[in-house]
Amino acid sequence: MTYNGLHTRVENLNRDPKNYAPAKVVSIITAFEEEDTDSKLVAKKEGFMDHKEMAEYMKNKSYEWNA
Repeated sequence: MTYNGLHTRVENLNRDPKNYAPAKVVSIITAFEEEDTDSKLVAKKEGFMDHKEMAEYMKNKSYEWNA
């Protein structure tokens, strides 16, 4: 067994938005982790009118697209 510094654990938690983001944001991020994800389908599944509205929502939550 080893001990890791508390700052290391906190830094790791802060790096993964799925640990602190709203549920809808986490759902969108998780959907895009799958291969060949269609943004239009994700948007529809998450209740947006289109992928542009979803993009605006994510932007408003301080997330940006990173291909």
